Amino acid sequence: MPPFKTAQPIGNDECTLNQFTDQFINAYQPVAHKQNSYFINQVPEGLKLRIDKEGLATLLGSMFYIMASCSRDTCINVSAEFFSDVVLLHIHDTNTFNGYAIRSKRQHLQQLAEKIGGTLTITGELSKETTITFSFTNHATTQPAPIYHMKSHFANGLACA
Repeated sequence: MPPFKTAQPIGNDECTLNQFTDQFINAYQPVAHKQNSYFINQVPEGLKLRIDKEGLATLLGSMFYIMASCSRDTCINVSAEFFSDVVLLHIHDTNTFNGYAIRSKRQHLQQLAEKIGGTLTITGELSKETTITFSFTNHATTQPAPIYHMKSHFANGLACA
């Protein structure tokens, strides 16, 4: 497995999941671009992270690299759901071309998730649509704003929304 990039950490402890996700999108967009694929960040703004950010960075780096390198001609959607202090982070690809590579990394990803107290599931890795979901307890004191903000990334005239 090639070494994974680590996004530059945000200096303060008040970083949000949306900001953290943006860092990985920026770091792995070149990998996705080689596959004619693009990331879109649909993570709601406002959820402050209260989790081991170093461990989270290692896990997300692996997740983003795997999804970017195994996609082709698609938008890779990153989204999140919040349930009290539980967060579900989803990375969804609708045109996976190398599901066997994703499947072979399942155990590695699960071990990384467990190290920081979370769980990981991969669905559809042997079909065209694949979703990696990381769930974790976030001990944030504030919940995200009720208004969800979706960013669109335009590439080659294609709007990923």
